Amino acid sequence: MNRIKSLLSLTLFIFAFQSIFFSDFSNAQSTIHFKSGDFEIVSNITNKFIAKEIEAKTLVENRYYFAVQFYQVPSTELKQQLSRNDIQLIDYIPNNCYMVSVKKDFDFSRLSKFAIRSYFALSSEQKMDNFTLHNQFPKWARGSNGKVDLVVTTFADFNSRLITESIEQIGGKLLLESKLFRTVNIQVDTHAISKLAALPWVQWIEPIAPKPTIENLPGKTLHRSNILNDGSRNLTGDGVKMGIWDGGIVGPHMDFTARLTEAETYLSSDHATHVAGTMAGAGLTLRLGRGRLFHTLGSA
Repeated sequence: MNRIKSLLSLTLFIFAFQSIFFSDFSNAQSTIHFKSGDFEIVSNITNKFIAKEIEAKTLVENRYYFAVQFYQVPSTELKQQLSRNDIQLIDYIPNNCYMVSVKKDFDFSRLSKFAIRSYFALSSEQKMDNFTLHNQFPKWARGSNGKVDLVVTTFADFNSRLITESIEQIGGKLLLESKLFRTVNIQVDTHAISKLAALPWVQWIEPIAPKPTIENLPGKTLHRSNILNDGSRNLTGDGVKMGIWDGGIVGPHMDFTARLTEAETYLSSDHATHVAGTMAGAGLTLRLGRGRLFHTLGSA
């Protein structure tokens, strides 16, 4: 009798442990990590109301754009099946989530055939970074009269006229368009950002980046060459000669004083000058801009 009780207790313990373990695993896997925060998405693959919402909110140029979460990252074989069924994967979002697009006449009940756990239209909150979401913009993105400059990522390379007209309808202005990166820079009133996020072609919104500054430190440290002249090595390039053949000659700079020989007569190139600085700049005005071998002699 005691033995039966022990076996029963052990069975119940294992069952409880498995329930807790798989529950925690499931919760961890169901969380989708957007830049604006983590979102718990319930399994809803059989919910027809989600399809109605997608049809109402996400149609652009005869395709719907929405998110699907798989039970696990789709294999190459599954990706091929999705492609054959004209379910186009766009961008990955952890965990196991992809932005996808389908044709206007797509039957959403077919999604259950592809190991998909849930599907949903992006909310405005899920389309914004925290700066934009909380209306806290860096100074370089703030304009006059309550306007801000934003970078908007689109789901696809949409018609420029469609984008321009949509922006103008909410009182915004198109500043720059990059079809290669599927982005547009726009200027818009802060009060119109919610309207911008609701546009079906908008995938992501964030403030513009600050203007780039000239700074050569990563050009050196990314190659790990800084170890050559740090510490006890002190390898500075004394007695070394190196050559550069680029799209133009190296431009004049005090970092190359008395150490550079121009082998050709041609127009100077910013790229050639940058390469020369990375290789052998003396760092006279800024130590962080010093090249790898800053005592070497060079020709270009």
